[in-house]
Amino acid sequence: MDFNTSKVKCSASSVGIFQTSTANKVKSNKPCCCDYHIFTGLSASVLLNYSYSEDILDTRAPFDHDQDYGHTTVGGATILPSPVLRMGSSFIADTNLKLDSIYGYMTINGASSATATIAICKVTPAVGVSSALTPVALGEFIVTSNDSNQEYSLIDSKSFSNINVSKGDIVFTMIKGSNDGDGIYWRTKLKFR
Repeated sequence: MDFNTSKVKCSASSVGIFQTSTANKVKSNKPCCCDYHIFTGLSASVLLNYSYSEDILDTRAPFDHDQDYGHTTVGGATILPSPVLRMGSSFIADTNLKLDSIYGYMTINGASSATATIAICKVTPAVGVSSALTPVALGEFIVTSNDSNQEYSLIDSKSFSNINVSKGDIVFTMIKGSNDGDGIYWRTKLKFR
């Protein structure tokens, strides 16, 4: 526990959970204030439009972002509530959060000038409402290809267009590419403060 700030230093993903510090065995009287979520994804054939991940059915690949959003801009279209809840690459915030950083790697099997844009998005669903949801971009990060799925490109940023995630928001990823059909894979760690 950091006695100057009364924050527990977390060793695992545990937003809002009261934890005991492993360093000095002191139980905090405040919830853990540091958390993260790992986003893993792929697009076997990226689209020029944004796309989001498939649902979690047994016959699907839940991290494959092959569902066409129908627009090149986050917020330019809507998604029905059911597909949002079923996305494989998503999580539901159980407390209010603020984004701190994103870090990870991406590979793009395209020409060295090819780019991919990964968007961290959120929607705010309402219980008992079936209206389509409009995604809000928390951040969009452009990555340039190294011309091979064997060479990593770095995603490393603390710059977000919106850092606020509210309790109940569903946070997910969308992807688009500069070349239709490139293969893209990524794994990122989204950290909260």
